[in-house]
Amino acid sequence: MTYKKMAFSFLTVFLLLFGCFATLFPIKAATPVIVINPGHLVGRDSGAVNNNTKIKEADLNAALAAKTAEKLKSIGYEVYLTHPVNGCSIPALLTTQQVNEGYDSDSSLKTIGDAINAKNPDLAISLHHNSGGSASGYEFYWSSYRAGIDNSGVYKKYGLWGNGDYAWLDETPCESAVRSKEFTGLLEKNFSGIGIPFRNTIERDDYIPAHTTCPSVLIEAGFVSNDNESRKLADESYQSNEATRIVKSINDFFGYKPNATVQEISFSNVKNNTFDIIIKGFKSPYDLSGITVPVWSEVNGQDDIKWYWAERQWNGDYKVTVNIKDHGNDTGTYNVHAYAVDTAGNFQMLKTASVIVPEANPGKITAEELNVSEVKNGQFTATISKVNVPNGMGLSGITVPVWSEVNGQDDIKWYWAERQWNGDYKVTVNIKDHGNDTGTYNVHAYAVDTAGNFQMLKTASVIVPEANPGKITAEELNVSEVKNGQFTATISKVNVPNGMGLSGITVPVWSEVNGQDDIKWYWAERQWNGDYKVTVNIKDHGNDTGTYNVHAYAVDTAGNFQMLKTASVIVPEANPGKITAEELNVSEVKNGQFTATISKVNVPNGMGLSGITVPVWSEVNGQDDIKWYWAERQWNGDYKVTVNIKDHGNDTGTYNVHAYAVDTAGNFQMLKTASVIVPEANPGKITAEELNVSEVKNGQFTATISKVNVPNGMGLSGITVPVWSEVNGQDDIKWYWAERQWNGDYKVTVNIKDHGNDTGTYNVHAYAVDTTGNFQVLKTIEIEVPEENNAAGLTSIIGNGTVRVEQLVYLYNSSGHDFPSYYTENGRNVDINRFAQLYIEEANAENIRADVAFAQAMKETGWLKFGGQVSISQFNFAGLGATDDGAAGMSFAQKYGDNENGIRMGIRAQIQHLKAYASTEPLNNACVDERFNLVKRGCAPYVEWLGQKENPNGYGWATGANYGQGIIDIMNRIS
Repeated sequence: MTYKKMAFSFLTVFLLLFGCFATLFPIKAATPVIVINPGHLVGRDSGAVNNNTKIKEADLNAALAAKTAEKLKSIGYEVYLTHPVNGCSIPALLTTQQVNEGYDSDSSLKTIGDAINAKNPDLAISLHHNSGGSASGYEFYWSSYRAGIDNSGVYKKYGLWGNGDYAWLDETPCESAVRSKEFTGLLEKNFSGIGIPFRNTIERDDYIPAHTTCPSVLIEAGFVSNDNESRKLADESYQSNEATRIVKSINDFFGYKPNATVQEISFSNVKNNTFDIIIKGFKSPYDLSGITVPVWSEVNGQDDIKWYWAERQWNGDYKVTVNIKDHGNDTGTYNVHAYAVDTAGNFQMLKTASVIVPEANPGKITAEELNVSEVKNGQFTATISKVNVPNGMGLSGITVPVWSEVNGQDDIKWYWAERQWNGDYKVTVNIKDHGNDTGTYNVHAYAVDTAGNFQMLKTASVIVPEANPGKITAEELNVSEVKNGQFTATISKVNVPNGMGLSGITVPVWSEVNGQDDIKWYWAERQWNGDYKVTVNIKDHGNDTGTYNVHAYAVDTAGNFQMLKTASVIVPEANPGKITAEELNVSEVKNGQFTATISKVNVPNGMGLSGITVPVWSEVNGQDDIKWYWAERQWNGDYKVTVNIKDHGNDTGTYNVHAYAVDTAGNFQMLKTASVIVPEANPGKITAEELNVSEVKNGQFTATISKVNVPNGMGLSGITVPVWSEVNGQDDIKWYWAERQWNGDYKVTVNIKDHGNDTGTYNVHAYAVDTTGNFQVLKTIEIEVPEENNAAGLTSIIGNGTVRVEQLVYLYNSSGHDFPSYYTENGRNVDINRFAQLYIEEANAENIRADVAFAQAMKETGWLKFGGQVSISQFNFAGLGATDDGAAGMSFAQKYGDNENGIRMGIRAQIQHLKAYASTEPLNNACVDERFNLVKRGCAPYVEWLGQKENPNGYGWATGANYGQGIIDIMNRIS
């Protein structure tokens, strides 16, 4: 965030007037000089802070400034920071101590601005980050106004600052200001697409842009207050991207275009129809996205061009491997270009080269026949016969592309033919691999020589007739032996009839121990030869031994299951060492809970126990409610879990409880099983005889639930009352917890402001919540809220008002009182204008009306004359902590400093105390009001209710009559 503009002296005006005309962006033969200002000061002035992510603006400013400055230096600029950044080698114009001294004298911005002007750079950039709730995006600021220069065009414009205050602008800006605006345009262009939105470019008199003689801008790079955005802004790679875009804008501004370079492009391994491209000695002044290499042969122009991304090698070289089959097997000259691509997507030519790919052997492989069989069971075969390979050539293989004429070549598949004993080559085509298309299929055969060249041998076609829907089948389901606690199940020779599609094969597996309690459904993986295979680990089945059942189901594309085969396998007993337990005892069910205790657990030597896990489920709807608990070890060596039936859908009847030991290798061993009966709950019901609603008064009404009866065996957790108006459905529904009264009644107070001040019918329902979390409706009722209860005519304390500094100043000056010189003496430097400004800033921070707070302070202090037990030196503007027995109350000067900060904290405490009365919302700034938590939150949302005698609930700030009206009388004098 940026600070508000500072006042300037006549000397400053003279120096800047002279400087702007004398140094209008001087054109120098030397390298441009750039000054980067990291906004705020790490360790002294954090700027905006995100209390959720703990990210501070000053840290972000410093990190971005360092990265930007170092990138500028690396490409030849003369660059300075205004003050040091830890870990950055870039020189600074000021020491940290000098900037701190500027803060001590409330002149830090002037100190920085003077240092920039003394260096007389060609460009200055001030880096900041914004704050504003969940707002998102970046902004750029420039100033047409240059501290009083060219006064004929200078004018005020209100509303450019967050508090509504004016800024100085200039209709006829000097050259440095014009160049500043040009630079923001370059920033707009180069920041586009960075990942957060562009918000605006703003003309305003921020201090650095308005008080420096060179072209200068201020960048608000994003919102620290936005949790997600603050994390992005703190990311090192994102900061580097920002810095690259700032540097690109500076290069554009000065017309400087630094280039990446490479030493050479060389070629290796030009053989077997491939070659490697090696790019050596790459250097880049900017962040690199990659190096891309277009390659093409000179045959038929660039018809075979292909763009490759080079891979970085361990030694810093970049490498591309080119296969000429990707270029139509062209021979002769190949052209190679290399381009660097930066993170903004810009391309820069690095180097060009070429390489000669020699002609291949002129001989040709041939075949005399390509025969295609009839279609049977959704398959056909293609056989290539009498293949001849000329001397001096080698045959790598024969590949056969096959496709149907339905929708062109969308189903094309390339098969590798298998060599037969007689020298023929053969492929088997399954039409399910071609979308089960029917009609004409094209079959081509290509020889692939050892150099990777393709040669057409023969072509053929076959008609695939329409099929009748049949059944998916498999000829075999083979289960392997058990080894290392695993076995495999393989489904072979799967046939899918024409017109059907196979979605997959699923294989349920379970042991015969305890029925199907360990069943697990596996999806089989298709193998290269068409088989389907699953691997089963017995630890996923409780390490059960004995017979395992294995079933295989085909799932067609319509989602139907078809049984294929069944099999079984014997899992032998493992190592005889086994963890055991002698007892599993389950308690009775009480208050919706029961416990399971595993006792006398024995772990054999050489084994380790990782823990005991206990799956529990009711017999209602199978295992749909199963939950695995980890048992806790007790002092006596037992293991225990507590089960709450609400975690099992409050099912009643039989619950199954199994206990498994988990050894240190992760294997599960069954220990014991048990069960328990959960009886039906007590049929009794919590009731209430009455639900009465009071009349609406002062925007409130109460709902009282009387004669509440809780049956024996049940417990009442509380009574909750949802309330909503019939305006726009339930958009304003709010659930209240009723408070128990001395006589056993339950009561809630409803404030219609919490329901959007809707009028008309309100619905009020009352629910009992028992100790198991179940809701029972007690009573319902409606109430009418008339129009006059809409708090009309009352003066809200909440809201960012439109009052301006000059209005508050006029109010004070028209009171007949002189503003105390005490606030301007001894370095405090707070005059009436600054005093009013502080009220507006602090009020806006908490969404409290500044005119209410200012008027209250005038009433409490007698227009800052004080006179009671609170003295002017305390900076306590509302008598916080002062009592009738003479207690002087809080001293913000003593706690926060006898300076502007202490004055600000006194104002902040008063405004936070107002917010405590007016709202239930949390504070936005850190709490400095020591009495904040003593207030009943939200009890006085209106100024009129600050007096206890006028507050309908008897709460309030002051006991005197018409306290709030006295504040309003002062507010009414604001014009």
